[in-house]
Amino acid sequence: MALGALVGVVLAAAIFVAASWPRSTVERRFRQPASVVYSDHALHWVVVRHRRSLAGSLTGHVRTEFWIGSDPGGRYGHPVELDATGMDPDRVEVVWKSDAVVLLFRTGHEVRVPAQSFIGGR
Repeated sequence: MALGALVGVVLAAAIFVAASWPRSTVERRFRQPASVVYSDHALHWVVVRHRRSLAGSLTGHVRTEFWIGSDPGGRYGHPVELDATGMDPDRVEVVWKSDAVVLLFRTGHEVRVPAQSFIGGR
């Protein structure tokens, strides 16, 4: 009987781990304006995703990822990862330029990603 209980506990722990690691949600999308055209002539997006690891699920730690590319779901493209627990994706402004995308934060920080990093399906 004790062996059955132990197997049950181990199985429950394995199910918990599989169900909660990692988790990723799309928080916001920014669409490239028609006034900006890149050399691949594709429509590009900046997708803000929050990713929680198993440890993050337990501690509340969230990693914010910005995926820049042609996938509006943010499953592939050029990643920019920020380790900013509690970051509000509504507090970022995206500026599309002919040679880059600039992420502007209300804190005064800027992240500039050259167009070569995300055009052509990257």
